[in-house]
Amino acid sequence: MEKLTSKQEKAFEFIRTHTLDKGYSPSLRELCTFMGYKAVGSAQDVIASLRRKGYIEQADKQKARALIICLFYQLALCHEGVQRIFDHLKSTF
Repeated sequence: MEKLTSKQEKAFEFIRTHTLDKGYSPSLRELCTFMGYKAVGSAQDVIASLRRKGYIEQADKQKARALIICLFYQLALCHEGVQRIFDHLKSTF
């Protein structure tokens, strides 16, 4: 897999954590706000580069919030989610 630029990594990390925390991917506007972009086209360019490099997929190009983290990264998300639950349970007991 190709290495990400710092901007691509920042966007990917936002998409990843948003998906983990909320259960769905961020909208283009949310990505623009997070990245400090004024134009949606800038967010679309970052999404296109992440897709081309194999980090994300887009289930339906016509729907908002249709980004999918690729399988390898989904497994990492599952592990991170389980770890968060475990840490939370550990701190409550």
